[in-house]
Amino acid sequence: MNAIQALSQLSYTPMCSETLDFTGFPGYSVFCFFSFLRGRIPERLRWRIHRLWSVDWWDNSNKEFGKIIELLRVPIPCSDSLPPKVGLVTEGIICTDTKQKLASSVNKPQVVPSPSAPASRVKPYQPTVLPAQPMTPDEYLLPQKSGIIRKVLQMVLEQEAPISESLLTRRVVQSFGISRAGSKIQQRTTQILSSMQLTCTKHGGKNFYWLSSQNPDTYQGLRVSVSGIRDAGDIPVQEIANAVYATLEKQVAMPREDLLRETANLLGYSRLGNVVITSITSGIEYAVKTKKITEPKDDYYVLA
Repeated sequence: MNAIQALSQLSYTPMCSETLDFTGFPGYSVFCFFSFLRGRIPERLRWRIHRLWSVDWWDNSNKEFGKIIELLRVPIPCSDSLPPKVGLVTEGIICTDTKQKLASSVNKPQVVPSPSAPASRVKPYQPTVLPAQPMTPDEYLLPQKSGIIRKVLQMVLEQEAPISESLLTRRVVQSFGISRAGSKIQQRTTQILSSMQLTCTKHGGKNFYWLSSQNPDTYQGLRVSVSGIRDAGDIPVQEIANAVYATLEKQVAMPREDLLRETANLLGYSRLGNVVITSITSGIEYAVKTKKITEPKDDYYVLA
């Protein structure tokens, strides 16, 4: 029975890959870095590792192939059914030129902790549907209108917080039929927001407002914007960092350009404009600062 015939009898289509031992290769120091990643990627993806030596394959390929077939016949349990502390067995790699130490490391499996649950819960960004309440710009500035303005602000906050002050103001004034928020209207909105005693964070020259139930330091939200509902500059840096973290959870390690592109796609932006690049770059820097990801080499990021 050849390989194709054997695999065709399986009840599912297996996914296989191979890794090679590059000990003694001229670029061995570079390989050491990727050996580190090689140990972490299967761990994060819950792959099951089967060690196959080329010498054994050369001596008796049918026997070694039979071992692979038997391994593939054993179903891998769903990740949701695994206990929190169950780990995967993987080979240990030691970057050394001593073959005895390398062989010792490979022959002694070690238990690797299972990856943590995703830090972000992805959901679509839903703008607030507000009732139309006609109001002139002059009326907006009147003290007696503070109550109704505060009520509408609270409605938007409950639906869209954390939200930038500029987007929050735009939502509110448009519901009153005011097409443009001039400086006086912006100042009036800021004054009312200050009286509401909300949590406010600043980043990139913008204010972001949070509900009392939201903690910026532990926020795990991730909302996908579609059809230009929200500009990239109106996304809190904490939320962008969550998108960066979620992207690396799938890939484990990525170069900067790929991380920028994939994070933008996750947030709902198909084109990398200047605002998108600037915003996501800030999120990457924030994720590194908070130690959610690391940068083991220039412009290359790994999930912490």
